[in-house]
Amino acid sequence: MKARNPNPGERELYNFIHQYSEKYGYTPSYQEMVDHTSSKTKSHIAHQLKNLEEAGWIEKIPHLPRAIRLNHSLPAHHSQGMIPLLGIIQAGAPIPLPGTDFAMFLPEDAVDVGSMIPLQKRRKDLFALRVLGDSMVDSNVQDGDIVVMEKAVQANNGEMVAAWMLEEEETTLKHFYKEKSQIRLQPANPKYEPILCQPNQVQIQGRVVMVIRTC
Repeated sequence: MKARNPNPGERELYNFIHQYSEKYGYTPSYQEMVDHTSSKTKSHIAHQLKNLEEAGWIEKIPHLPRAIRLNHSLPAHHSQGMIPLLGIIQAGAPIPLPGTDFAMFLPEDAVDVGSMIPLQKRRKDLFALRVLGDSMVDSNVQDGDIVVMEKAVQANNGEMVAAWMLEEEETTLKHFYKEKSQIRLQPANPKYEPILCQPNQVQIQGRVVMVIRTC
């Protein structure tokens, strides 16, 4: 039976255990898990480990300290070329975007960018989204393409971004422009109108660093 996918916090913990074990040959202590993940207490770590064990992702070996067997391995090259594919972003009218707090991901949820991105760029703040729509075609982003994003909270004028609109609770792919008292999210297709909003109504989630053509 296929294991239940971990939630974001469990993924983060699983990924840390995996990386630590690869480096040192044994699993980290509870305190090290607290220190290197978003979990704040050992009791929360214990709860997450229990969930991972029940879901079949790990096996705790009885009577042995710091002994956790990982039952599902990550791709060996994920830190070099694999980045998480988190969902779909609308290049047209905005749609909701899944959360991007994924430190660990599954092979079927990943994109292999290989040597297409410089080695120093292959880090955990990169993620990918599949484009739905045609509002960015004049910037060579077609319907169905995959955009590789770098997590960011700020952008320069003209950069292509994933922008979260707070009032609509939706994210859209557009060019970003800050103009006096407003933000303009500009499509790259004349049949679409720009989106104008106040600075406190929009949050940048990421900047496009590469487009992967799919056709």
